[in-house]
Amino acid sequence: MVRCLVNGEKEYEIDGILFDKDGTLINFESLWLGWTEAFLEMMATKASLNQTEKYAIAERIGFHFKKQTWDVKGPLYVGSSTELTAVCAFCLYQHGFFWDEAVELMHEIFSEMNAYEGWENTIQPTKGLLHLLERARNHSLNMGVVTADDYHKAKRHLEKLAIASYFETISAADQVEKGKPFPDMVHKACEKMDVLPERMILIGDSNGDMVLGKNGGVQANIGFVTDKSATEQHYLTAADKIIDDFSSITFHR
Repeated sequence: MVRCLVNGEKEYEIDGILFDKDGTLINFESLWLGWTEAFLEMMATKASLNQTEKYAIAERIGFHFKKQTWDVKGPLYVGSSTELTAVCAFCLYQHGFFWDEAVELMHEIFSEMNAYEGWENTIQPTKGLLHLLERARNHSLNMGVVTADDYHKAKRHLEKLAIASYFETISAADQVEKGKPFPDMVHKACEKMDVLPERMILIGDSNGDMVLGKNGGVQANIGFVTDKSATEQHYLTAADKIIDDFSSITFHR
């Protein structure tokens, strides 16, 4: 049994931790900025969209192209590839495509984007992550990943950062019947690690992660933000605690 102290004020008795991937383990911009730009450019080319139309679709999926920022509540930041495919297909439908043509084109684009490797030289872990993982390992905590990404992509990302060995399991969107915020990922990960959800905490950077944890029955949901000024932002409404630095989490027996 390990005692986990968050922000020096709230203590939980836990057997392990579930982590979201993008924005929690991995610096979101380092992984997805280049991918998003390449994705939108490919869509514009294949769908014969002009710049104004490309920017409009970017806004609809939650990417502010000119500012190079994301809507943390939007489908690009939170959604799975299946959900993003559907959203983008609808955008093309609104631009005059037949629905079946839009769906077929988006599947083609995502298939090509799955081979995109531009992220390999830019991907970075979130600040302070490696120290947290090492401390958790030293306390023999079970650790798993719950991600809206597909399994093989998630595994490649963790391997590239040399952190895959810390995790006993990766529970991904393409491995469960229902993705976030439904509880399937939590239950799958906990079953694989042979731990009870109520003996786990979940750390994530979106409210979808927090709702996932609540639906899955974990003991506490810890919201992670990278900007100290964002610790009181309303979008993490389902979080039990919000941190802006992984050193805010300490362990003792």
